[in-house]
Order: sequence, then C-alpha cells, then structure tokens
Amino acid sequence: MIFACFICFTFALNAQYFFTVKKAFSYLKEYTAIPFSFDKDCELRVGCYMQNPGNIIPDRLYQNFQLTEYYLARENPETAGSLRLKFKLKNGYDLGLVDFGGVTEWITFDLITVNKDSEILDALEVGIMAGVAKPKQFRITADEKIIVTQLVTTEKASVPIAGFSKVTGYIVDTVYYIDASGKFVKESQTRRTGIRTFTKEQLNYNSTDLWNLY
Repeated sequence: MIFACFICFTFALNAQYFFTVKKAFSYLKEYTAIPFSFDKDCELRVGCYMQNPGNIIPDRLYQNFQLTEYYLARENPETAGSLRLKFKLKNGYDLGLVDFGGVTEWITFDLITVNKDSEILDALEVGIMAGVAKPKQFRITADEKIIVTQLVTTEKASVPIAGFSKVTGYIVDTVYYIDASGKFVKESQTRRTGIRTFTKEQLNYNSTDLWNLY
C-alpha cells in the first residue's frame, strides 16, 4: 500500500496529475481507528495528491498567527492537497484527512466528509503547522465529535508562525458534530485559558500539544 501511494504521490508531482477523490480513497486501504488525536506524535501515511473539485476544501497556507497572511495551495501544484488518513463514520460516510503544503514549511490540514459516490459533502479546517509549531490541532472523540483546539493571538502586529520567539493570546476549543447530511455543525466553543504569553520553546516542544497548555 505504501509503495502504491508513493508511486501515486511521485507521479502526481511530476506530471501535475491529481487523482480523483474515489481513486485517492481507494489507495488508502486501511481505516484509522476512532477516537483519534492529531498530536505531534501521530503518524501520517504516505499520501496521494487528490483533486479539490470546486475548491471546496480550504487550502490557505498561513504564515502568521493572526491568519491574515497566507497564500493558496492551488497556486502551486507542489503544494496541492494530499489524502493522508481515512476514517469510517457510523452513518456510513467516510471522513478523510487532507493536507496542503507538500514539502514547504507551512501545512494546513482539513477534514472532509465523503459519501458512497465519492462526493465531498463538506470540509473543515482543523490543523495548521509551521515547522514544529501547531497553532491549530484537532481530536476526534469516540462519539465522532471533532474538537478543534486553536491558539488565538491578541497581538495586533503580525507574528510569523515560523521564526517567532513568543506570542500572546489564549487557547480555545471548538466542538463540531457531523449531521445526517455529512455537514460539520458547530456545537460549542470554550475558552480554555486566559490571555498569556506562549514561548517558542513551549509551542515547538515535540511532545507538547495545545491541550497540554490549558
């Protein structure tokens, strides 16, 4: 499976060919178990470049904590979306984890819901990474709710995600559930910390995730 996906990835890169959603999901033979935690130690499988019909999947590659400086992955074939993991939901839909950014310093992760006809029903941005720092991470609970944990900065001046020394802000959890039509629905939002300063050492530490900083 890994060899097949590697061929898929390499061919896509060289020929600028993007596999359909159906074909990309077929290459990932195994489903990842739920519950799932997108922590810094989680393993992602070799992915296959995948089409993004209608650009339904958010593909902003953020460069600052304010999320105001970014470029679109669609502008460069080498930063296009790649399917990394798939999950089987109780309602029969598939849930996929897609990343954008390729081998660049900035990566964005999205969850997508897909029906039996391989149609993307909805997409949700759930992860942001620059180097080791992950100012947005997610978890999937046993009852298939999505908890998106994000560091929200309160600084007015732009703070780069890569190369920063410290950033002031707070951590918030947003909970989503997936409804019968495959849509992500916001259920609640909880602020987990007061406003404080987070250092580069804290955010870049390999075994420290945002939920460890509550």
